[in-house]
Amino acid sequence: MLHIELLDCRDLTTAGDLQAPNLPQLASDEPWDYKVRDGSGFAIRIKNRAASLLYVTVLSCTGSGRAEYLGDIEVPAGFGQVLWREGILGSPFDPAVGTDQKSVVDRLIIVGTTLPDRDLHYLESDYSFAEIVRGERDSGSRTAPNFPAERWTAEMVTLRIYR
Repeated sequence: MLHIELLDCRDLTTAGDLQAPNLPQLASDEPWDYKVRDGSGFAIRIKNRAASLLYVTVLSCTGSGRAEYLGDIEVPAGFGQVLWREGILGSPFDPAVGTDQKSVVDRLIIVGTTLPDRDLHYLESDYSFAEIVRGERDSGSRTAPNFPAERWTAEMVTLRIYR
């Protein structure tokens, strides 16, 4: 129901209308879906192939093991929308390796639902999986809201970030 494209934002002067930018996709990188150089910007085009409006949330499961909330957007049935960093038109996401490695792989999780006003911020984690296993997190727990059974869909896009 969702079709995802990561747009190359290195040259926004050719983008035209930033609400529906004419930008190429990032290069592919087998076995990953896309690749991007550390510090090069990208935006996320989300196309809704469903018959109803979808409320979409985008999360990044980073190479460091953290889960980051990237944003949410409403996507009408049969249309597409572009998600920009912090919802600021023309402000691309800024990927970073952030480790001593030459590259990392982030997994972008795009979740759509027909339910309005569903907040998935609780899925964000300031702690990596390794930190949690070592006990380096607060003792508080996060609980998921009690969602009624409704329609949900999700896609995953892999992104190799390299230096």
